[in-house]
Amino acid sequence: MWKTNILYLISIGFMLWTQHTLVSSQALHAFCQTDMGTFVNITETQLEATSVEDMFWGGPTNQTIFLLMNNFKVYKSVDGGYSWVDINSIIGTPANQSYFYQVEPNCDGSLIYLLGWQQGKLPGTSLWIYDVIQDNFTQKQYTNTYTLIQAHPVYSALALGYYANGKTSALYATDDVFDTVAFINDKVWQYDFGHDTSIFYTRFKGSVNTDYYHSELYKVAPDNWNNSTKIDTNVAGLLAVDDVLFYVTMEGASNKLQLWASRGLGSSSFLPASFPSDLALSKFTIIEVSLGSVFMHVTHDLSDRGNIYVSGDHFRFSLALEGNSINPTTGAIELTKFTGINGVYIANVYDDNDDIITMVSYDNGAEWMPISGSVTDSHNNLLPCNSNATCQLNLHLTRKLLNPEEVWGPIHSRQSALGLTLASGNYGASLLNKEDEAQTFFSRNAGKTWTQIANQTLTYEITDHGGFILSAYNTPATSSAWYTWNEALTMLPCSFTNNGDVHVNLIYSGPSFNSQSFVMFAQRGTKTVMFHWDFSSLHEQACTENQYETWSVTDAVGGKCILGQEIVVKRRIQTAECYNPSIFEQVSYLQGGCPCASEDYECDYCFEAHASSKGQCTLAPECDMLMNVTAPPEDCDGSYNISRGYRLVPGTQCTVNGGLNLLPLSHACPSPSSSDDGNKGRGALIAAIVILGVIALVVLGFFILRDEKSRKWIQDKVSWGKYAPLKGSTGIGSSNNEFVFEDDNNVVDVEEDAPELSDSSIVKITEQDSK
Repeated sequence: MWKTNILYLISIGFMLWTQHTLVSSQALHAFCQTDMGTFVNITETQLEATSVEDMFWGGPTNQTIFLLMNNFKVYKSVDGGYSWVDINSIIGTPANQSYFYQVEPNCDGSLIYLLGWQQGKLPGTSLWIYDVIQDNFTQKQYTNTYTLIQAHPVYSALALGYYANGKTSALYATDDVFDTVAFINDKVWQYDFGHDTSIFYTRFKGSVNTDYYHSELYKVAPDNWNNSTKIDTNVAGLLAVDDVLFYVTMEGASNKLQLWASRGLGSSSFLPASFPSDLALSKFTIIEVSLGSVFMHVTHDLSDRGNIYVSGDHFRFSLALEGNSINPTTGAIELTKFTGINGVYIANVYDDNDDIITMVSYDNGAEWMPISGSVTDSHNNLLPCNSNATCQLNLHLTRKLLNPEEVWGPIHSRQSALGLTLASGNYGASLLNKEDEAQTFFSRNAGKTWTQIANQTLTYEITDHGGFILSAYNTPATSSAWYTWNEALTMLPCSFTNNGDVHVNLIYSGPSFNSQSFVMFAQRGTKTVMFHWDFSSLHEQACTENQYETWSVTDAVGGKCILGQEIVVKRRIQTAECYNPSIFEQVSYLQGGCPCASEDYECDYCFEAHASSKGQCTLAPECDMLMNVTAPPEDCDGSYNISRGYRLVPGTQCTVNGGLNLLPLSHACPSPSSSDDGNKGRGALIAAIVILGVIALVVLGFFILRDEKSRKWIQDKVSWGKYAPLKGSTGIGSSNNEFVFEDDNNVVDVEEDAPELSDSSIVKITEQDSK
């Protein structure tokens, strides 16, 4: 189930209670004849709002959609976007109008929390629960005021309620959908769930909630919410990403910082993160936790780029990719993954000429290479290389969704269509940033080869295991779209409205694997327009066994071992005129594992690969000066390992026997009389880890929302005083998490119109788009 929430930064201003007039929406119907003589059914609905600020799509049948609009309206569809209902008019009256600023689904999408207020009341005083299965609304009666609601990721009835206003803040918990509520603590600054029912939160020390940098970290026991156990003090930041909980402490008189991490989220045992060098960073971003690895982006001296570090065991980070670019418009880290295929990542980096090129990795970031496979046009002719340098495919990786000013189509792949990928960019020596120089490309083999399917950049979506692809112009405004039922062999035009051109912001088909419909989000003037596309009449017959093929995932050079195993996908033949009724992708993993090869290894802690070393992992200069890598540990017992500079890539299933063995060498421990020198080296290593780890972070200041448009509309209308909601969550279509610390030499950074703060630092927690 695909679920999304949003963090609203609530700042100055207050809303006029009667500023909106309810206008009923009217659906208009159109048809587009296909090349098979059948029709695509298109339904157009105009909503009374300028833009969509957040969306939930899911529920037990994957047909329930909630849209939160920029005017505090909420629209609901229970038929996958075919028809829409104005929720504000259902659960309110003209004299007692309801307004909402948060839509929060529970873990399985069976319940939706709607947080807001009723006319004449304060924001946060009205909470409604929508039961998706029963299709009814219930208003909860309570005496607390909530700034945000957070549902538990696993337990459907468990949720948190948070309140912050002026110098007052409090955290509450419920395990019965707010029928009863338990008070957790006051002066709470940040909070998150463990994977069990435990709760982690930071709390201000002292009587005034102004010291953001020296709060206390607590864990609430899952069986006793009245029992909070203190974990650490001088805590400056807290964030949970997947199954890892991170926090930052300020230590000593000099206020140096240290990152701590713990797997499992319910654990209270944290390890210090360590880095191989003095990072001297200005930004620090935890991008993703995957296959046991933590992907971290660190900005050093230049604001438009940074390096990617990947952790192995015990949160020891090694350099994986240098010069990773930062999108100048969105501020997003330009690294993403191919959805559904473990270990395959794509990133934009600066080359030696300071131009941006696109690189791909098939081994969880251990090795990177240009996208240099064949790139053809729609007639299967190789694209010409109009450059004196070597040509490759270069792609735009990030964008803000539901933004009418967005130019580029995003790179897009889906769990429900393994191997199929759409992207915009250009074929040449480097990535070009002129709109008229961008084209749209399609790959059906996870990026090994590509086909140019349009001479301009488009917005697009894939559904029914790749059975249908729908695309339209990002810019300019249009009334036409293109669809394909044979994975881009033919792109067929379709005029979808006679009511005037629209700016298409997003096309989405929901979380269902076998859906045959799309919803197109668009704007016409100051109105949001929704188009529902139904392709179910195009392929009325389910695929038979002879209409499927098997496809083996391969890397850029044709190798079939991805993270040490062969992956085989059963999928519809490209030209088969049928629909795939499967509710999951049919994937098999060949048993036994591949023999380990170079791509199954990455640089070990304190080792780095550079061009000067021809890609071999060599000891980082800082570590070479500070430690003796061959020294035994102080508590050496029997034998110890000496690294050869490599470690297995997390998640690889390769077998060392019969393959390349770069694992550490085992040595016998020295006798006590000969271990003095080794102990000195070990002591230096410990000192290096502590020193370098605390240098690697800068202090937490304040949360801001990445999407400027989404933040500003609520800043202008609702006031909670200085303290905004402090819990971030998922943005539309997103998959990557960020945990960013910034400190510009005590200069306050108020990026994207964030509220001015008296503090010297700023932090943002966001989640990037995969689309």
